[in-house]
Amino acid sequence: MIDVADMERSLKQQIHRYNVSKETTGEPRRERRKYTPPVLLKGLRVILGVKDCRLSLEQPFEVQTNTISRVQAFQEAKRAAHKAGWKYVSHAIDYIDPNE
Repeated sequence: MIDVADMERSLKQQIHRYNVSKETTGEPRRERRKYTPPVLLKGLRVILGVKDCRLSLEQPFEVQTNTISRVQAFQEAKRAAHKAGWKYVSHAIDYIDPNE
Protein backbone atom coordinates (compact mmCIF):
# COMPACT_ATOMS: atom_id res chain seq x y z
CA MET A 1 0.00 0.00 0.00
CA ILE A 2 1.02 3.59 -0.53
CA ASP A 3 2.06 5.47 2.52
CA VAL A 4 0.18 8.74 3.18
CA ALA A 5 3.45 10.67 3.58
CA ASP A 6 4.69 9.42 0.17
CA MET A 7 1.43 10.39 -1.48
CA GLU A 8 1.53 13.84 0.11
CA ARG A 9 5.15 14.34 -0.98
CA SER A 10 4.38 13.29 -4.58
CA LEU A 11 1.37 15.64 -4.72
CA LYS A 12 3.50 18.54 -3.43
CA GLN A 13 6.13 17.78 -6.09
CA GLN A 14 3.51 17.77 -8.84
CA ILE A 15 2.05 21.07 -7.61
CA HIS A 16 5.55 22.58 -7.47
CA ARG A 17 6.33 21.38 -11.02
CA TYR A 18 3.05 22.82 -12.28
CA ASN A 19 3.73 26.23 -10.68
CA VAL A 20 7.31 26.34 -12.00
CA SER A 21 6.25 25.36 -15.53
CA LYS A 22 3.50 27.99 -15.43
CA GLU A 23 5.99 30.69 -14.37
CA THR A 24 8.62 29.74 -16.96
CA THR A 25 6.28 29.72 -19.96
CA GLY A 26 5.05 33.23 -19.21
CA GLU A 27 2.70 33.23 -22.18
CA PRO A 28 -0.24 35.54 -21.65
CA ARG A 29 -3.64 33.99 -21.86
CA ARG A 30 -5.32 34.53 -25.20
CA GLU A 31 -8.55 36.44 -24.94
CA ARG A 32 -11.59 35.50 -26.94
CA ARG A 33 -13.07 37.84 -29.44
CA LYS A 34 -16.27 39.38 -28.22
CA TYR A 35 -19.32 38.43 -30.21
CA THR A 36 -21.21 41.37 -31.59
CA PRO A 37 -24.57 40.49 -33.09
CA PRO A 38 -25.39 41.98 -36.48
CA VAL A 39 -27.20 45.29 -36.27
CA LEU A 40 -30.56 45.37 -37.97
CA LEU A 41 -31.35 48.95 -38.84
CA LYS A 42 -34.90 50.15 -38.59
CA GLY A 43 -36.20 53.08 -40.53
CA LEU A 44 -34.90 54.96 -43.53
CA ARG A 45 -31.55 56.48 -44.35
CA VAL A 46 -32.17 59.93 -45.81
CA ILE A 47 -29.68 61.87 -47.91
CA LEU A 48 -30.37 65.59 -47.90
CA GLY A 49 -28.95 68.41 -49.99
CA VAL A 50 -27.68 71.06 -47.55
CA LYS A 51 -26.02 74.48 -47.94
CA ASP A 52 -24.18 76.88 -45.68
CA CYS A 53 -25.47 79.97 -47.47
CA ARG A 54 -27.94 80.46 -50.31
CA LEU A 55 -25.46 80.74 -53.18
CA SER A 56 -23.04 77.99 -52.07
CA LEU A 57 -22.86 74.56 -53.62
CA GLU A 58 -25.05 71.81 -52.28
CA GLN A 59 -23.47 69.08 -50.19
CA PRO A 60 -24.95 65.69 -49.25
CA PHE A 61 -25.88 65.10 -45.59
CA GLU A 62 -26.85 61.57 -44.54
CA VAL A 63 -29.09 60.71 -41.58
CA GLN A 64 -30.40 57.36 -40.28
CA THR A 65 -33.96 57.74 -38.95
CA ASN A 66 -36.15 55.41 -36.90
CA THR A 67 -39.33 55.81 -38.93
CA ILE A 68 -40.43 54.18 -42.18
CA SER A 69 -42.60 57.11 -43.23
CA ARG A 70 -40.85 59.27 -45.83
CA VAL A 71 -42.48 62.48 -44.57
CA GLN A 72 -41.48 61.86 -40.95
CA ALA A 73 -38.00 60.73 -42.03
CA PHE A 74 -37.54 63.95 -44.00
CA GLN A 75 -38.65 66.05 -41.01
CA GLU A 76 -36.29 64.19 -38.63
CA ALA A 77 -33.40 64.52 -41.09
CA LYS A 78 -34.13 68.23 -41.58
CA ARG A 79 -34.05 68.77 -37.79
CA ALA A 80 -30.78 66.84 -37.55
CA ALA A 81 -29.22 68.94 -40.34
CA HIS A 82 -30.23 72.20 -38.63
CA LYS A 83 -28.89 70.87 -35.33
CA ALA A 84 -25.57 70.04 -37.07
CA GLY A 85 -25.26 73.67 -38.17
CA TRP A 86 -26.48 73.67 -41.76
CA LYS A 87 -28.57 76.77 -42.52
CA TYR A 88 -30.38 75.67 -45.66
CA VAL A 89 -31.87 72.28 -46.47
CA SER A 90 -32.90 72.24 -50.11
CA HIS A 91 -34.45 68.80 -50.67
CA ALA A 92 -34.17 65.07 -50.04
CA ILE A 93 -31.84 63.47 -52.57
CA ASP A 94 -32.64 59.85 -51.76
CA TYR A 95 -34.45 57.57 -49.30
CA ILE A 96 -32.64 54.28 -48.69
CA ASP A 97 -34.14 51.32 -46.84
CA PRO A 98 -31.09 49.59 -45.26
CA ASN A 99 -32.84 46.23 -44.92
CA GLU A 100 -33.47 45.77 -48.65
